[in-house]
Parts: sequence; C-alpha cells; structure tokens
Amino acid sequence: MKKIIVAFIAMFIFMSAAFSQKYIAVDWERNEHYVIDNRVNVRSLPNLSGEKLFQLNAGDKVKIADYSRDWDWLLAEGYYAPWYKISCEKGEGYISGRYVSTKEVWGDFDNDGRDELFACLSITNEKNCPIREYMMSFNNVDVNHVIIKNERIISVDLTDVYGDSISKDPRYEFVEGKGLTPKVNFLVVRTGFGDGGGAWTDERYFYFVDGSIMYFTTLQWRSYEMDEDHSEKLEFAGKTAKIHISHTEYKDGRELDTRNDTREYLWDGRNFSEK
Repeated sequence: MKKIIVAFIAMFIFMSAAFSQKYIAVDWERNEHYVIDNRVNVRSLPNLSGEKLFQLNAGDKVKIADYSRDWDWLLAEGYYAPWYKISCEKGEGYISGRYVSTKEVWGDFDNDGRDELFACLSITNEKNCPIREYMMSFNNVDVNHVIIKNERIISVDLTDVYGDSISKDPRYEFVEGKGLTPKVNFLVVRTGFGDGGGAWTDERYFYFVDGSIMYFTTLQWRSYEMDEDHSEKLEFAGKTAKIHISHTEYKDGRELDTRNDTREYLWDGRNFSEK
C-alpha cells in the first residue's frame, strides 16, 4: 500500500509539473523580431553544443525562418524557450527564443528626437499552445519588459509603476501627446475582452521622465448589449489634459439615462495633477 501511495504522489507531482510548464509564445505571422539582450550567441546547431558563429546585441533585428519541437528547449526563469533558425545582417544560424522579443513597439518614448524599442517576451501556460500555435489568450503573460536604446537595456516593471497587476496578454502602442506643453509621449498598454454579450477595453497610459517610467491614467470603454455603454476619451491642450466621459444606460432596449463628465489634469513637465 505504501508503494502505491508513494507512486501516486510521484505521479501527481510529475503531472502537476508538466501542466504548470510555461512556454515562450510567438506570433508566427510576424517573423521579424528583435534581440533583447547583449552578446547573445548565434550557433550552428539548435542546441548549446552548436558552434558559436557570431553574437548579436540588444535591438538587432532577426527574421525567424524556422523552428522545430524536436530541437532542444532551454529552461530559464521558470519557462521554456525554443530554438529559432534565424537570418540577420551578420548571417544565419540558431538562437534561443529566450533572447528574441515576441512583442515590440518603436517610438520616441523619452522625447529626445530618437526612437527607442520597447519589447518583451510572451509566455503561455498552455502546454499545447507554444510557438506556431500562439493565439491571443488570457493564459498568456508578458514578462521581461525592456526599453532598448543604442544597445542599452532598461528594465521596465509596469506592474510596479501601476501598483496592480496588468491584465494578461496586453497589446502595446506608442502615442504622441500632441498639444501638451512641454511635450510628452506615451506607452499605451491595451487590454480587453469581448463576447456575444458585451466587450470592454482598458488603455493604461505610461510616460517616461529622466529615465523613469510614470503612470498617468487608464481610459475605459465598456459596452454591454441592451444594458449600458461607457466611453472615455483623452484630449490635450497646452498644460491641460482632459478626459471626456460618456455613460449611457438602457432598459428594455431604450435609452434610460445619459451622463457626460470631464476630468482635468495639469501637466508640469513631470507630473499630472487633477484640477
């Protein structure tokens, strides 16, 4: 009986570990991505035994040509990374997916007249959904957010700045704060969900000052069929940022009530303070 219990426990531990494994997921339709670390080896074979052909640095572009489930997978920081066959300006070879971005946005985040690269990895808890089968899913979580500027790597912790968890599988955008004085640019993190009964979207606005990332606000959009609509829009003018809010409630398919409101913030070149 003891042997049976021990065997059962071992099997349970093995199965739990198997189902808790995380994999790097990449959108195969976009095969051009970027290296997110320095002195990354490109090898002759898809494993650590392959000859080192050359090295790439943060911000270097690579084109993913192929991958195989049968190639070695590297385990680091609790998740598995595949090997990619890549081509770039220096040549062809194999590189660990641990060092290649899965999501990226170019933009002049620090407003110095030169674009920077914002990039990260996306990992999935779905054992049967790595790499080629990647899809938008709440099981995907983004990790290792970085800003890359002239091969300099600046780690970014969005959850630390925001003070709460960021919803899973976000999308990123670069937005210019046109009309604000002094000028400021934003990294916008968009999350959302939709089904037959309704949909919602959150847009979290982050900006950069003196090399530090700051949180400004979250715009919300909600639409629940035959129930309510809620929208928030951002407007910039001089040293003022305005958020226009519209909320409409419905009953039995007919408009019951509509409320409009505006929140105003003063911009001093570093902070936004509500008026």
